[in-house]
Amino acid sequence: YFNKAYKRGATYSLKLASLSNENDMSLAAEGKALDDIKYFAFGTGMATEADGYKALYIRDKANHYLFYENENYTRVSLIDREDDFLKLQFNIDEIYIDGTPVSFEDSGVEKLYLVIHNDLNLDRIADRGELYKVIVTL
Repeated sequence: YFNKAYKRGATYSLKLASLSNENDMSLAAEGKALDDIKYFAFGTGMATEADGYKALYIRDKANHYLFYENENYTRVSLIDREDDFLKLQFNIDEIYIDGTPVSFEDSGVEKLYLVIHNDLNLDRIADRGELYKVIVTL
């Protein structure tokens, strides 16, 4: 994905919610304030290890808070730079279900329900072109 570099005062980040059910995807809608979406509200970004997330956490009231400031302060991998934008990558090896790590093969999960928000104008509103809903069939 593409985003600008994270900076203090200009917190460019991508929020990725991995949900347990398809119905919760409808809570996010174009024009809606992030604080009115339970998995994107202020304070719902999940903490990580020092080197970022290594798994996809299925949580209905939280999100993966993904950003890149520099090689020492990041939660994603830098692939390339294109003008003011960075090409970034989020790698995962397993998923967490109810706090337990499992491989994709052993999880029994057939579909992942992802809602993604990239707030490029930093207004904390799900503006047109900033909100994506993806269903991944495993």
